Amino acid sequence: RLVTLVHQRIRQGTSVTTRQIVAQDVHDCRSQSIVTVQGHPEIEAAPGETRLEKKVRLGGFDDPRIEVIQMQQAQAEIARTTMPAPPQTGVIALQVAGCDPASEVWHPDGGKPAVRNVTCPTLLPFLPKAGATGATVIVAPGGGFLGLAIEKEGYEIARWLAEHGVAAFVLKYRTLPTPKDQGVFVDELTKLIHGQPSSMKLPDDTPDIAREDGLAALRLVRANAAKFGVDPARLGFMGFSAGGFLSRTMVLADKADRPAFTAPIYPNMAP
Repeated sequence: RLVTLVHQRIRQGTSVTTRQIVAQDVHDCRSQSIVTVQGHPEIEAAPGETRLEKKVRLGGFDDPRIEVIQMQQAQAEIARTTMPAPPQTGVIALQVAGCDPASEVWHPDGGKPAVRNVTCPTLLPFLPKAGATGATVIVAPGGGFLGLAIEKEGYEIARWLAEHGVAAFVLKYRTLPTPKDQGVFVDELTKLIHGQPSSMKLPDDTPDIAREDGLAALRLVRANAAKFGVDPARLGFMGFSAGGFLSRTMVLADKADRPAFTAPIYPNMAP
């Protein structure tokens, strides 16, 4: 539902942020009963109140207690096994120093592909087959800058946008290093979530490597707008969780690089 609301504003050519969407459309979202928090009295939504409404009432999308629950739910879905990287036909490499494809670890996250230890940033285009509007969105998955939920917060979103006439590019941006062994990674993530000493640490803000990749993605799409059949003046940036932080960082870029609109979706990161 939230993606639908974002898409409506993209087609209208209007600027969009998650806070604006919630403020304008939370009444419509009520019927969807989206992720109401239960079992946690200190943040439990009031009767009939959705989690989005709760966040608005708390003053935004940065309530750390909600983020802890999000991370606990996410950790429970991360498998201790790895998987091959899925096909990425047409992927575009963003040239950086220190790229090592062998560093990547792909694993199931809720049964869907996710990746961490990314050192080779890429863009994967999802272009409309018909009814193109000229609008374009770079999609940045989340994962605390420790990994990327690239299927559920990247590919799935991009496919939906392309089916509705909006060109989308999934950004696989560089992440902070994590243990190579998947079992060790899950163990360290569990410690991190529960406030125990861990070899991993969430950053306080968008890491420079992710910021650089976001800017490189914007520049590449604009420079090749004619090739992709898109309007460079209608290029936006959206992201989920840590990807939402990255989206907000893009708004602070120099005017020449800044996206035309942003959609930071639940931009949380710190527990």
